[in-house]
Amino acid sequence: MKRQFGMKKLPDLSSIPILTLAELMFFVTPLGRYHDVFPLHVLSTNALAKMAQIEPDGDFQVQRFRPNILIESTAPEAEFDDFSWVGGELQIGKVLIKCESRTVRCSAPAQSQFGLDKDSKVIRAVDKHAGRHLGINATVVRRGEIRVGDEVCWRPARRQLLGASARNYAGQLKNKLVHAGLEATDKLNRN
Repeated sequence: MKRQFGMKKLPDLSSIPILTLAELMFFVTPLGRYHDVFPLHVLSTNALAKMAQIEPDGDFQVQRFRPNILIESTAPEAEFDDFSWVGGELQIGKVLIKCESRTVRCSAPAQSQFGLDKDSKVIRAVDKHAGRHLGINATVVRRGEIRVGDEVCWRPARRQLLGASARNYAGQLKNKLVHAGLEATDKLNRN
């Protein structure tokens, strides 16, 4: 997984459900190939604007991040507003999606792409200022058709009423356990 992410240490993986992480340990894609873990990738215009503000020399065009859904944020003061959606649901028109986790970014957004030059400042800024996350992963709860301009309504999950500090502590603990498990797996594979 470290080679997949192109880094010496893994990012914070606490945003990904533990069963999905277990699958990833067994089904890592070959080097140079990246496959999404969830059916949908959602990104907000505020998240892109915040990254462009943090790293003004970076090229944070939406095409670099390939979201299935780009949500135009109506609250420009919110920074990474999409991170706060995790655990809740978004209703877009008649479609309902579950916001599962923050999206851990591989190095692909920094690579040259059709019409875009390579820009390593992009992934360095995402790594340093957003813990290698940008956007959210989602699943479909209720299918339907989404149209440009559909109203988006967010419904928080009940567990989001839990204190932020308790969620933060639980996330840190989960991340430590995941990293310890991955390190143990690495040691077994080396022997």
